[in-house]
Amino acid sequence: MPILWRYLLRSYLQVFTLCVLSFIAVLFVMRFQDIAHFATLNSDGMSILLFSLYQIPYLLPNAIPIACVIASMLLFQRLSQQGELTALRAAGLGLKKILFPLCMAGTLLSCLNFTIVSELTPHTKFLSKELSYKMMSGNPFYIFNKISEGKLKNAYVDMRQFRGGKRAKDVLLIMNNKTNGRLGIITAKDLSLEGDSLLGKDVTIISSVDSKISDGFDHLIIENQVAMSTKAENLSNLLHDGDWHMGIEYLPFRMVLARSSPKQENFFKSSTGLEIARRLSISLTPLAFTLMGAAFGMEIGRRQTKWGIVWAVILSALYLACFVGAKSLKHSPWTAWSCFFFPFVLITLFSIRSLKNVSRGIE
Repeated sequence: MPILWRYLLRSYLQVFTLCVLSFIAVLFVMRFQDIAHFATLNSDGMSILLFSLYQIPYLLPNAIPIACVIASMLLFQRLSQQGELTALRAAGLGLKKILFPLCMAGTLLSCLNFTIVSELTPHTKFLSKELSYKMMSGNPFYIFNKISEGKLKNAYVDMRQFRGGKRAKDVLLIMNNKTNGRLGIITAKDLSLEGDSLLGKDVTIISSVDSKISDGFDHLIIENQVAMSTKAENLSNLLHDGDWHMGIEYLPFRMVLARSSPKQENFFKSSTGLEIARRLSISLTPLAFTLMGAAFGMEIGRRQTKWGIVWAVILSALYLACFVGAKSLKHSPWTAWSCFFFPFVLITLFSIRSLKNVSRGIE
């Protein structure tokens, strides 16, 4: 490997690694609420550690492109300000030869990002979901929190929670009985989780039974219990269906391809086609952002300007806005496809234009 390549790649990867670790730390805090909820309702340290590690693949596809644009821009700003870029060009090296190692690094990072998005993230998402459902089956208080946050429907809960999510007082639970389409009410002065058993004090259960007579009223059943003991999973199964269905986001790329063939006429309009477009769009960002950072990081004049940074921020924000918007345009598939890939056209055109101006000596 030429000395110039080693010098450029070492400088680029050093900043890239630091940026990735920093962004993972920042984005990890944004998911800390989910981790904290899981930790308070589970005393198993290994499960908490695994659940925390499963969050990292969610963050990497977002952290890698941002780190790419920052690393390449800082590298070429330093080369420009210290006169190294001028020296390289005076030695007969064109911009293509100078950018070639970074473009190769961006291509490898795009392949890495594709592997993370298409293989690692769906797998860890499945494992994270599996851990959450195991928690739901063994700890009804975990489901109570989901209900109070509005993440689970067909139920209402009001309580005062104590002792790390394993005890609650003054519990009021209203749930929909799917068997007869009626509401059921459970009140308790105290509920506590001891092992795999749910213990209750001063429990009242109000339910109804169909009278089987047309024009007849339902039979109302009221049960009062001073003390109650039951398996925790019994209440969990009443509140939440034990079976859950995997969406397309849980599938690895080869299984997504197996669901639909590009030869089909409705491929571009199907949810499978949009999911493939989403993953490919995320995968292309490291290469595109590396090129953008290099193009707008070059400076050929003595006067330092911030316009390169401004253009990089605008194009990055444009891609992010289009990507978020495309995810909500499922009913307009062609518009969604355009939003996924059109920003790359703009990034490439503006980057090439900036590089041509630099090669011609135009500030």
